[in-house]
Order: sequence, then structure tokens, then C-alpha cells
Amino acid sequence: MTLFDGSDQRATIEKLEALQAQARERLSSLESAHSQTLGLKTVLTDDQGAVTVTVSGRGDVEDVAITPTGIRLREALGPIVTETIAEAKQQHNERLRSLQPPSLQ
Repeated sequence: MTLFDGSDQRATIEKLEALQAQARERLSSLESAHSQTLGLKTVLTDDQGAVTVTVSGRGDVEDVAITPTGIRLREALGPIVTETIAEAKQQHNERLRSLQPPSLQ
């Protein structure tokens, strides 16, 4: 004796298969978003053109380049670098959020 007759078993199997298909689609979407984020870099130069900051796909500061203008502004360079890094990371995070699948937003 079974708990379900034949039609109930088929319906249950169909529901499970549909759930499995949804899970596969979500996983594929997440894998795609992950790949995009790893390749994403954000590059930002401050308004004075003194510093250019590059943030990697993982959100780490990958490079800080100081231009000749930055060298001339050396006494004010510390705050410029700090602010440019913070702004580059913020822009990077905003870009990452825009790549998230709608189901995660």
C-alpha cells in the first residue's frame, strides 16, 4: 500500500522537477554574476588629476598611481589619496550591486 495513488506521485515528481529546474536557473545566474564581478575593475581619478585608484573585482585596492600633479601637491596628497580610495570603493560597490541578479537585490 502506498501513501499516494499514481496521479499524486506524478504530480509530486513534476513539482520536484520544477523546483530542481528553478534551482539550476538560480545557480546559473549566481555563477554568471560571480564571474562578472571577478573581472570587474573600477578606476577613478580625483578631480585634480593627482591620483588614480584601481579597485579589483574582489573590492581590493589594486593600484594607486600618483601623477606629476600629485607630486606637486605632495603636502595635500594624503587626504586626496584617502578620499579617492574611499570614493573608488564606493563606486565599485555600487557597480557590484547593479550586477546582482534581481532575486538577490
